[in-house]
Amino acid sequence: MSDTFHLSVDSSGELLFKRGVKSHPGRAPIRETLAAGVLIQAGYRKEVPLIDPMCGSGTFALEAAMMARSVPAGWYRKFAFMNWPAFRPGQWRQIRREATGNFRPGHGATIFAFDREDTAVRTLRTCIVTHGFDDTVHVERADFFSLSAQQVGENVGLVVLNPPYGRRMGAAGQKSEHYAAVCEKLTHDFRNWRFAIIAPPGAMPKGFAEIQSTHRLLHGGLRLMLYVGRIP
Repeated sequence: MSDTFHLSVDSSGELLFKRGVKSHPGRAPIRETLAAGVLIQAGYRKEVPLIDPMCGSGTFALEAAMMARSVPAGWYRKFAFMNWPAFRPGQWRQIRREATGNFRPGHGATIFAFDREDTAVRTLRTCIVTHGFDDTVHVERADFFSLSAQQVGENVGLVVLNPPYGRRMGAAGQKSEHYAAVCEKLTHDFRNWRFAIIAPPGAMPKGFAEIQSTHRLLHGGLRLMLYVGRIP
């Protein structure tokens, strides 16, 4: 018989992908931790424009805003350890005061979130204002296929896309047609921009852009791919 055992204690409470920022629902939303990983893999920097043209609930825009402003990932949430007898509220407040010294101020919108649904735009805009990101993130109602890079300025940047897939897209033929249209739009209107696109395996048209890296993802029980590269 073994006389050893393992003891684990949940210090977080709610799952860590829940930042405490986005309380509004969305259609098939991407997890915050996955969105942050996509931005890191794509080399996101606060100095360049970021466009999420199919923003939905705005996960990419919110994660990018926190990165641009140097706000810690768990800043807006509570943790289970805060209810422990040994928790010291005064010490925790001091840690948070010190962390605010690293926050960066907003210097005008460099993050742009677009969606064609009024409800999604209004809800995300309220969330942005509530958390003080309205000087960093611009939210507007627009359809992806009507956008152009010039709407956010002259500098090239990063476009991130999590287009519909799975049941939302129906048959495989519909998926292929949709991704072909998305890539054609990017090629036509976002030349020289970097991109990060989440897609099912095999959905991206052959010969699209300069794909510099691919990464396997698992999200919502679906096996997906992240494609990162540059549009020539």
